[in-house]
Amino acid sequence: MRVRLADRFLGSALALLLQAAFLFFLLQGVHMLTPPPRAVRELTMILPRLARPVPPQPLPGASRPKPAIAVPSPAPLPAPPPAMATPDAGALRGFGQSLFGCAPEVYALLPPEQRAHCPKPGGNRPPTAGDDLNPRSHSKDAATWQEDLDERHFDYSGCMGAELVVTCMTATTKAERARAAQRRREIDSEKEKAR
Repeated sequence: MRVRLADRFLGSALALLLQAAFLFFLLQGVHMLTPPPRAVRELTMILPRLARPVPPQPLPGASRPKPAIAVPSPAPLPAPPPAMATPDAGALRGFGQSLFGCAPEVYALLPPEQRAHCPKPGGNRPPTAGDDLNPRSHSKDAATWQEDLDERHFDYSGCMGAELVVTCMTATTKAERARAAQRRREIDSEKEKAR
């Protein structure tokens, strides 16, 4: 049996059409599985333009009034602060006793290092470096701390009216550095003597 060429061509065409149909249905199925992209809603607001106020037209022949100039009144000066009264020695002594627990009833029970902060009951002593009127630094190295503060707060206020400000500032800086170096040497020698 001989197969004709036309029948082969027709069979091939039908097979290709069948394959194309399968591919079409496959692509339709994939397209149905993916959801369509959501459209973004956009809101456009159009606002009307505001009308500009029209300045009043002066009447013909009328003179224009001059605007009044407001002069601010000077602010009143603040009242001076009230004068501080210096506390009397009795009030400070009572404050120290309450602060360190130096009441006369417990003086005998205090250890010697706490007794050093307290005045003896019934006796008056002159103020020393540890009193509130004459505070002393509790720093171990107070001289170095004070020198650091002095160096940090150094200013060039003496050079502001000078003719050559740069020259004045340079000379002042050199003098301050020399002073600071000398003071540091003195502090170091004092520390060596204390050792």
